[in-house]
Amino acid sequence: MTRRLRACALALAAFLAGAGDGLAQSPGDTLTRWGLIGTWALDCGQPASGSNGYLSYVRHPGGRVTHERDFGDRRDSNEVQRAQTGRGGALELVVHFAGLGHSRRYTLVMGLDGRIKAIANSRVDGSEVTIRDGRFTANGQEAPWQVRCR
Repeated sequence: MTRRLRACALALAAFLAGAGDGLAQSPGDTLTRWGLIGTWALDCGQPASGSNGYLSYVRHPGGRVTHERDFGDRRDSNEVQRAQTGRGGALELVVHFAGLGHSRRYTLVMGLDGRIKAIANSRVDGSEVTIRDGRFTANGQEAPWQVRCR
């Protein structure tokens, strides 16, 4: 009897532990937990420009999250459709870029010093890959690290 009770308790504990992983969270909850909400740039001491875009992740009332880009002479705001954490704590985002007419999936990692870096970027269907394994596909250069602007 004790053995059966212990087996049931272990099965229940395993089920409850697994259930937490499967609970759906809103993109806002995921981005907040991961630490992405805020503004990021290559150099926060310099103004926004084509080579130093300010990328903001903004949580709005009601749970909506936008990815807002400021390149100095042009700005846009795009809906974060999905956010989930993956292997090694990486964050995978799906953002609908209205100006492009499609959604893109990209994966970010956070360094121990709090900087972030894109390690993957493509259309949701896997086409039009611009970053793979942390490098730009066009020239092979490493994708840059971004810092949080205060």
